[in-house]
Amino acid sequence: ELVGAESLKVFRILELKDIARVDLRLDISGAPKVIDINPLPGISEAYSDLPILYRMSGGTFPSLVRGILRESFQRQGLKWPKTTTKARHRDAA
Repeated sequence: ELVGAESLKVFRILELKDIARVDLRLDISGAPKVIDINPLPGISEAYSDLPILYRMSGGTFPSLVRGILRESFQRQGLKWPKTTTKARHRDAA
């Protein structure tokens, strides 16, 4: 929980957008210390941390990508396109 809070704090302080990877290590007292920040982390469905962790938490790769895109559209003031019923069923599979 402390590591997640520290990552989010760094993300906000640096005004990162959409996704980023914040690498931390715990010091001898157990306090998280930032060792690296990657504003363009991998998003390969099979090999990258974010999609793998998202899937482990119950999400799907299409919903992850859709969420990233939706946030980006919103931030840019763009309208999110309506999805067809066929696309919704395909993404749910």
